[in-house]
Parts: sequence; C-alpha cells; structure tokens
Amino acid sequence: EGIDLVVAPTQNEEPFGLTACEANMLGKPVIAANNGGFLEIIEDGVNGFLVDAKNAVMIADKIEEIYSNP
Repeated sequence: EGIDLVVAPTQNEEPFGLTACEANMLGKPVIAANNGGFLEIIEDGVNGFLVDAKNAVMIADKIEEIYSNP
C-alpha cells in the first residue's frame, strides 16, 4: 500500500525485470525502460508502460497519465 507505481528507467539492459514482476504481483503500474527483460514482462499500455530510459519528459508524461487515470 505504500507505493502507487514503480518507475524503472534503467539504461542497462537487465536480463530479467524482477522489479516489474513484483510490482505487477502487487497490482501496481510499472513504467519501465524499453529494453532487456522488461520487453518480455511489460505489455505496453496493459500492465505497464515502456519508455525510452533517456527521455525524462516521456517518463514524466506516463507518471502524470497514471495519476490522471487511476
């Protein structure tokens, strides 16, 4: 209950996005980098959002979208 969402904009390609799995298990939306293992876990717009890890505006827009449309 202590968190509303998880943001994982890692620029290093993780082989498996454990943080995304854990967030999904808790029913929390995820904003994750569109690289590595996140691509296998996150279906963009369904159980989270995939973003360019270097694009702070895109990440901020997705955070705002989540808070505007719970």
